[in-house]
Amino acid sequence: MGLFRPYEQGKTEADRSTGSTAASLAQAAEQGGTSTGARTPQKKGTRTPTRAEAEAARMARLHPTLSPKEAKKAQRQADREQRMRNLDVAERIPERALARDHVDSQLTITEFTIPLMLVIMAVSLGFGRNYTVQQVTSGLMFAIFALWLVNITLRWRSFKRIALERGLKPKQRGLMMYMINRMMTMRALRRPEPRVKRGESY
Repeated sequence: MGLFRPYEQGKTEADRSTGSTAASLAQAAEQGGTSTGARTPQKKGTRTPTRAEAEAARMARLHPTLSPKEAKKAQRQADREQRMRNLDVAERIPERALARDHVDSQLTITEFTIPLMLVIMAVSLGFGRNYTVQQVTSGLMFAIFALWLVNITLRWRSFKRIALERGLKPKQRGLMMYMINRMMTMRALRRPEPRVKRGESY
């Protein structure tokens, strides 16, 4: 059927070609719809939010509304993280690092002061009616305290001397108490953990 076209009287070959082309274009337009022309934009189901609304939605995602209990928990967590950051910064001070190494490098009686006093107090309570035991335990308590005081004094003086030799400032606020607390803490419980062994140079 496509090989032969019916003869139409009174039309030239050019007219028949023109008519055929027009018919083809019309058929293509019917089949393709709007393919030969510009597409008509489709309407959205919702309106576009304003800039302020979009910003408010973004902030709500970043900072969700919390209940009072959740807000307190989040605040405690944030405070704890801030304290840990501040502590980490403080522990990096050269004077503190030297004080830790100075304490950790030696074994002193100060480290065992609290355990010894607890043992003496337990013995004293166990033999509360024995006058001799009370006298002995009281003398031991005073002796341990005196040794503790001498040990603290000597260690602090030696620390100041070493710090000055290395160009550091040992007379910082709270540094002496920091060193005493380190000395009175059992080695296994010290934080930060000791980085030098007993008798090791630093």
